[in-house]
Amino acid sequence: MYDGGALSTDDPFQRDQPEDHPTRTANVTVSAALLAEGHQAAGVQVCDLPVRDEECVTAHLKSSGTRPQCMLVAKDDLEAHFDVLKGVQIESYHLTLERDENGTKLARERYGQRPEPHSGDPIEAVHWHMSNARLLMEKDGFHATFVFLYCGDKIVQLGRLVFDSHGTKVLAFEKLADQMKAMKADGVVVSSESWFAKPTSTEEELGTLLFPPRDRLDRLEALTVYAATRDGRRAGQMALVTRGQDGQANCSDPQDVEYAVTHTLAPILRMWDEPARS
Repeated sequence: MYDGGALSTDDPFQRDQPEDHPTRTANVTVSAALLAEGHQAAGVQVCDLPVRDEECVTAHLKSSGTRPQCMLVAKDDLEAHFDVLKGVQIESYHLTLERDENGTKLARERYGQRPEPHSGDPIEAVHWHMSNARLLMEKDGFHATFVFLYCGDKIVQLGRLVFDSHGTKVLAFEKLADQMKAMKADGVVVSSESWFAKPTSTEEELGTLLFPPRDRLDRLEALTVYAATRDGRRAGQMALVTRGQDGQANCSDPQDVEYAVTHTLAPILRMWDEPARS
C-alpha cells in the first residue's frame, strides 16, 4: 500500500531513497514509471489533486458471497457463441437499469397498486406472479419474459430476458444460470408469454419434446410462470390466452403445469446440480 511518500524508481526526477526501502520493488518501480509516462504525456508536471482524507482501502472482504457485477459482464468478452446452422456469431449483452421512480408512478397509475408477494418462498408465490402476468397481458396485449431471483425468502434481483430465436433463448438462460451461480441465488421465478401444445403420446413416453410448440399447427398462446429452488422443489402455472375481434387478450384460469419447469429451466437446474456431482 502506498503511504503517500516518494516512490523509488529509476526516474531521475524522483526523490532519492535508500536501497532497502520497502517500496523499492519491481512492481512499484514499473507502476511508478507508467504513472510518470502518463503525467509527461499529459503535460502534467506536478499533481494538483486534493489531499486524500478518506480511509485507506484494506484487504478486508465483506461476506457477501457474491461476485461483482462487472465480473459477469467481463465474462462475455472471454466467450464467443455461434449459430452453427447459420454460421454467424450470437452476440449477448447485459444491461443494468436503475429504478425509475417516474416510471414506477406511471405503472401504478396504469396497473393499480399491486400488493407485495404474500410469501418470500418462490414456490408459494407462483400464483401471485401469475396474477400479475394476467393483469399485464390483458392490459397490454403482450408479456415479456421476466425473471425474479431469490436468496432465501427475498427477491434480490429482477430482470428481463430478450431473445429472438430458440438458440438465443437457450443462451439467455445459460447466462441467467451463470448470474445465479455468481449471486448464490437459491430460487427463481420466470414469467413469460409462450406457445403451448399438448405433448404427443410419443413425447410423453420419451420425456422430451420432438417438435417445439412454436412449430406445431395446433399451438396455443399461453402465459406461463415457472418456479424452482435449489432444494429440488418445482412449481408452474399456465393460463391460455384467447384474442377477441379487436385483438383484446383474455386469459383463462391458470392450471398447474409443473412438468414443463424442468425443460424451460434446464440450464439453472443443471448449474445447481454441479456441486452434487463434484
